[in-house]
Parts: sequence; structure tokens; C-alpha cells
Amino acid sequence: MMNAAFQRILDLLFPKNYVCLMCNREAYAPSNQLCDICRSRLHGSSGYNSIEIPQIDGFKWTFLFDSTTQGCIHRLKYGNCKYLGEFLAQFIEIPEDWQIDYIIPVPLHKKRLKKRGYNQAELIANALGKRLNIEVRADILLRVIDTKTQTSRTRTERSQALKGAFNVAGSIEGKHILLIDDVCTTGATLTACAQELIKAKAARIYAATVCYTPKQ
Repeated sequence: MMNAAFQRILDLLFPKNYVCLMCNREAYAPSNQLCDICRSRLHGSSGYNSIEIPQIDGFKWTFLFDSTTQGCIHRLKYGNCKYLGEFLAQFIEIPEDWQIDYIIPVPLHKKRLKKRGYNQAELIANALGKRLNIEVRADILLRVIDTKTQTSRTRTERSQALKGAFNVAGSIEGKHILLIDDVCTTGATLTACAQELIKAKAARIYAATVCYTPKQ
């Protein structure tokens, strides 16, 4: 049997092919599946002002949505790279004082879900729930209106378009909820979700996203 020291020598002489899951390029033995270049370019939430979102009791984001993270998010949403949900979830840290009963992913409308085949927010939520041992409930919050893409809209326009877009289908009275999504741009989607959860008498509503789009 090959001993560990000899195996390390072989690894140095003949390095295996690894891939950084953030940039999708070959990298040598990346830590947390991140290459050194991506790690140095990632902008985390530390050093930035806290962000308040209406109807949300606490919001946590992990990385800025920029040229470093954009490709990874795009592959997760549109490239059928489901494994990236677990990859990105590992970086989400939830404050210890957030007592969470349920993790709820921001839902897709059934038409979009059928076309894409999966909800990227649910993949992230499932991985986070497994890590934190918190139940994930993707059946409680439903998207009942298929709104058009919100990319180029202002927060006011997004809020108008999202009126009545969500509905609550289960009992959450007195529960502490953590909403999960991939990217927060204006916060309008999270607010629209929270409004429905408040109507259903949720006790507190928190939110966490992998990325946040900085205001221009």
C-alpha cells in the first residue's frame, strides 16, 4: 500500500486536474473548491453597510454580485449545474441569534419551474438546511403569478409587478422563517414574499442570499 508521504510527492509531481467551481477553470487543489484568484477577488459582506429590506427582520448576504460571481450564478440558474447549489450554500453564514423554524426558498412559478427543471433557490436552501439541521419547506410559499424578468426594472417597478405574485399554502403561525434566494438586487422579491408570510402570522422573517447587487 502506498504511504501518505509518497502519495504527496506524486501529487506534487503529477497534480490532479481540479476545477474552481466559481470560475469553472482548472486549478490546483483549490480550497473549498475555490481557486486562489477567485478567493482574492471575492467581495464579502464585511466592510459594507448593513442592508435593510422592508418587512424583513434581518438580512444576510455573502458575496457581491459582480464579474467574479456572475458566471457561477448564471451556470446554476440556466446551465443545469445543480451541484453549484451546495457549493454556494457552504459560504452562507447565519447569525447565531436567528432562531429559525423553517427555511423557505423563494419559489419559481410552475411554468418557469417546468421549463428549468429545478429551482436554484431550493437547491441552496436544501444544502443549507442539511448543514444547519433545519427543516426546508418548499411547499409553503407559492408563486402564483409568472412575472416577467425583473433585471432592468427599478425597485418601484418590481414592487408593482410582484403584487399578488406569492401565496402561502401552509400553516406558519408563530414560526421563525428564513427566506433563501440566490441574488438580491433591490429586495422587492424578498419584501413581497415576507408580506404574505406576515399575513399568515409568521413570528419573524429573516432572509439570506448568496449575492447582493450593489446600487449603482
